[in-house]
Amino acid sequence: RADRTIPGMYHAQLARFGHRVFGYHKDTTSGRWIATSWSDAAETVRNVSNALLSFGVKRGDRVGIVSETRPEWSATDMGIVCAGAITVGVYPTSTPEQCAYVLNHAEVETVFVEDRHQLDKLRSVRDAIPLVKRFVVFDAGQGLPGPRDHVLTSSELLEIGQRHAVAHPKAYEERWRAVVPTDLAMLVYTSGTTGPPKGVMLTHRNIAATVDAANLAIPMRDDDLGIIFLPLAHSFQRTANYAAMAAGGTGVFAERIDKIVDHMREFRPTVQAAVPRVYEKIYQRIHAKVAEAPARRQAIFKWAVGIGKQV
Repeated sequence: RADRTIPGMYHAQLARFGHRVFGYHKDTTSGRWIATSWSDAAETVRNVSNALLSFGVKRGDRVGIVSETRPEWSATDMGIVCAGAITVGVYPTSTPEQCAYVLNHAEVETVFVEDRHQLDKLRSVRDAIPLVKRFVVFDAGQGLPGPRDHVLTSSELLEIGQRHAVAHPKAYEERWRAVVPTDLAMLVYTSGTTGPPKGVMLTHRNIAATVDAANLAIPMRDDDLGIIFLPLAHSFQRTANYAAMAAGGTGVFAERIDKIVDHMREFRPTVQAAVPRVYEKIYQRIHAKVAEAPARRQAIFKWAVGIGKQV
């Protein structure tokens, strides 16, 4: 519907699903999959949003994220839009100069970065991004040696958000409810254009319309599941996530790009968003294995594919 916003869709589903599993991610220490409920994920979103409010982030302000796809990316994105601000995703493979251009052009003051590597990259062009007031690091690893001025860890940011929620218990609710469909939700900086990247302005109404179209074309249910691995700096994976959210589906954050097939075997996704090249690589991998099989097994494979096409 044209009157919907991303925070509105999100909170409607949160009220429905509460303690159901929202998503899975791999714990790097134990090597085990961790299930996160809707309510647990919502606590992180609220704390991120409240921390941004405590920094003085206003409706329409831009907040940057420079990171590979991971659960913190999505939680931070939702925290940003629930604060009425605009998410500016930057590809983590961008050069320091490319990052500086996007952050300056979007007039970003707060930047979330994945790890020490991304932090050091932006620090190397610190003089070129004078508007940036603070960095927040998702994965601090063994700590953040060196100057800590204007640098927060993710856990420190969440604590700031908790304190702001205690001091201003109604601020979060008032801010996300104040978001309207014509507000900007994201700036997506295009690649492959001539000259500097262009910032594409997408409103909540744009996203809601795309979500509705996606769920009309491929009706998703609340028991569907998909693997999340494409760049969240691009609108495709982010909008696919919103479509799954609107349907109540579950997402699995891939460990790495080369683990996708393993994850598909383990979780058996029912609805999967990917670009054509991913499917081409899977197709080629299957056919390469078939070509190595005995003639009888190749014949059975061809017969099975033929039956599948008929069905």
